[in-house]
Amino acid sequence: MRKNITVFFLAALTAVLLLLAGCGGSRYMVVTEDYNTYVTTTKPEVGSDGATIMFEDEKGREVILPHDKIKEMRKLD
Repeated sequence: MRKNITVFFLAALTAVLLLLAGCGGSRYMVVTEDYNTYVTTTKPEVGSDGATIMFEDEKGREVILPHDKIKEMRKLD
């Protein structure tokens, strides 16, 4: 009986954590002038120099692009 309660609790906790992880992050699409497309896991930020856009892609890599080479940038629903 105690084992069933523990299994149920762990399953419920896992479900809640997965739900929160899915809801917590916004994704953005960035398209460059040469039509390379990136889907980000973080909100794109302007670099300290003001000439670049920085973000993390879906594979966890940091991407830095020149601001003037970006054709489109929008939030995905």
